[in-house]
Amino acid sequence: MNKQLKARIKAQWIAAVLAAGTMMAAPVWAESNGSLGASSNGSVDVSISVPELVQLTFPGDIALTYSDGSDSVLTEEFCVYSNQASVDFDVTIDPSNTPSSGTAPVMKSGSNELAYQLDFKKADGTSISANIAHSGTTASNQGDANQVSKTCASGGNSHELTVTVLESAIEAATDGSYTDTVNVTVAAN
Repeated sequence: MNKQLKARIKAQWIAAVLAAGTMMAAPVWAESNGSLGASSNGSVDVSISVPELVQLTFPGDIALTYSDGSDSVLTEEFCVYSNQASVDFDVTIDPSNTPSSGTAPVMKSGSNELAYQLDFKKADGTSISANIAHSGTTASNQGDANQVSKTCASGGNSHELTVTVLESAIEAATDGSYTDTVNVTVAAN
């Protein structure tokens, strides 16, 4: 083959490749533009991606009272809301005070300590984590989140936290006002 023929075949081949490339499907856009005229119609798609959301709502603080002859026990129902189809979430419960000894969480009044028990349950009373240590606990893949209302105004509270101070611990404690802050964190999973 002579050089001119080779060059012409090469040019035709390049032209064919370029032509084929222009015949390939162009990206499809959702919007459609109107045309020039007395009226014009167009459309555009609207979308949003909703992330996994969770919210924790406590109705109030837990204030225990002393009653002679019994342990001091109070159960506080609270709300865990989730928009996830699976209603699963992770929860971490972490008391703030560190005891001078032992592993139980403590309430403090100055340097005085009062040990207590902390139990995390579903609203039906099913235990998730009992006797949580002062170092806290994480429970994964918990279900039963409220999916109706982020404050459980409808659909009801989903979980409960039970605080128990044994009568023997109360009677051995120095008088005072004892407190601890329990940090509860929920996260979508």
